[in-house]
Order: sequence, then structure tokens, then C-alpha cells
Amino acid sequence: MVSRILTEDGEQLDEWYLLTHVPEVNQATIALWYYWRWQIESFFKLMKSVGHQLES
Repeated sequence: MVSRILTEDGEQLDEWYLLTHVPEVNQATIALWYYWRWQIESFFKLMKSVGHQLES
């Protein structure tokens, strides 16, 4: 799956490739799973940055 960010005049600003080994799931579901994963990652990054010692 490829995702691109374009300006209004069509210039490409960025591009991501999302690879998976789950062929029986559609692309929208895979993208949603990835979105949820990054929400969790962002939450843990926030918790670690304010000194909650999550690594311990």
C-alpha cells in the first residue's frame, strides 16, 4: 500500500509504503490498524517523556 501527500498543484511532498504479510485483509483495515498502532506509540512516548518510568 502506498500513501502520498501532494500539494494543491500536484507536487509530491512525501510518500509512505506500508507492507504487510496479511493478504486476506483489505487496505483500509490495514491502514486503520497502523493508525491505531501509532496512537498507542504516541501515548507511550508521551508517558515516557514526562517521567513515568515505563521502561521499568
